[in-house]
Amino acid sequence: MPTSPHRNTAIARATTGAVWQMMGVLCLTGSSYVMVMLLARQLGPSAYGVFGVVYSVLLASELVMRLGVPQAITRLVAAGDPRATDIVATGLTISVVANLLALAVFWSVAPILADVLNVADGTRLFRIASLDLPFFAMYTYASHVLIGRHDFRINAIGTCAYGLTKVAGVVALLATDQVGVAGALVVNIAASVVGLLVQGPTVALHRLRPTLRSRAAVVGLAAPILLADLGVQGMLGLDLWSLNALGTAVGDEVKGVYAAALSLARVPNLLGFVLATVMIPSIARSLAHGDRPTAARLARGATWFLAAMVLPACAVIASSADDVMGFLFSDAFAPGGKYLALLVFAQGLGFTCLIALQSMLVGAGRPLTGAKCILAALIVAIALNVTLIALFGAVGAAISALASFATAVILSGTFVARELGSIIELRVVVRAAMASLAVGVLGWMIPSHGWQVLLELVGLGVAYLAIAWLTGILRPEHIQLLLKKQITR
Repeated sequence: MPTSPHRNTAIARATTGAVWQMMGVLCLTGSSYVMVMLLARQLGPSAYGVFGVVYSVLLASELVMRLGVPQAITRLVAAGDPRATDIVATGLTISVVANLLALAVFWSVAPILADVLNVADGTRLFRIASLDLPFFAMYTYASHVLIGRHDFRINAIGTCAYGLTKVAGVVALLATDQVGVAGALVVNIAASVVGLLVQGPTVALHRLRPTLRSRAAVVGLAAPILLADLGVQGMLGLDLWSLNALGTAVGDEVKGVYAAALSLARVPNLLGFVLATVMIPSIARSLAHGDRPTAARLARGATWFLAAMVLPACAVIASSADDVMGFLFSDAFAPGGKYLALLVFAQGLGFTCLIALQSMLVGAGRPLTGAKCILAALIVAIALNVTLIALFGAVGAAISALASFATAVILSGTFVARELGSIIELRVVVRAAMASLAVGVLGWMIPSHGWQVLLELVGLGVAYLAIAWLTGILRPEHIQLLLKKQITR
């Protein structure tokens, strides 16, 4: 059967979009972890633990306070809704008003948060952090409008500007000997402002008049996405929050080491956001053209990437977890390897898979289904954290995260398969799992320290790619697709 022009166009756009998004994400990932490494080394485990708790609460608040609106806008714009200008203006109005209100609430409840989470000087720190809410909301909103328009290049440039500003800010703090938790939070605000300044004019946010005319279309799609976001952010932060609130027998240094392990484990998360930004508009556009086979093929491409690339990366990190923690943060953080080995599969692989599957359901117009799966997993997470932290401390928190994300992925994957058909190639998944196990065992057997860790990780990565090529996990068509430059518009 001949391939339809739309199918060629959709796949080419998705592939090129993924490449641009990957470039932006790689820059943001590198920038974020340079910032984290510098902060952790300078602050030490206890103070970095304070930063980790404050920032995790802020991040959860910011992502929840999107209210599902940016993702809804992405889908509506990508699907070619004739009310696009009105819809974008309505979404911006909702986002700005909601986040200004959130700023006021966050400011007011800062003393309560500080008390519940046992954060020293928490009232001041939470209030500084809250100032980022409206800026991050507008930056994120502009980014999603660009994604809906398939303008991935400008979005990637904005992502790079956001990440590089974080590094520049921390370096400036180091140069002036002003490094502290408060200064790091101010740098975070500056990054959002710079990202907004890069992307905002391209979207012409300043020209949009406040309106709520298209609120029914936006809210109708955004509401279930918000439920899913609430569940996801609860799952992302619950282990660290529970450890601070319930782990009274756990020392501050252990909590700081856990926070550092958590930040490193989330490296693959940004790949999930790449997949999400590509999947939502691409699947929505394909289904709008009545082309379900292309939507299913795009979904299988995403699951191939998760199995063939993200899984082995997590295995490599887990195999040398102690050495990686010591190399990146300092020897004082090396005991966090046991947490990292669990968390990289929980919040690394698990969350990345979950965000990709959720984006497929949003693109297919089934966000409420995804929300139900995530909320069910959140209930599991709450029960496990209450039980396991009391028994095993920080290790119990990591086990809880692993079990709850596995639950969410299994439930979401089942419903994605019902909507789009088969989304995995079992042969590829089994081979990727075996190859990942092989390089993981190899990494566990090789002792390394200092800069040797970096060489080991690179060597294991090359070894995996060789195995993947020889066993057919990585095939010539994958390389050809990534290098394809001709795009039908």
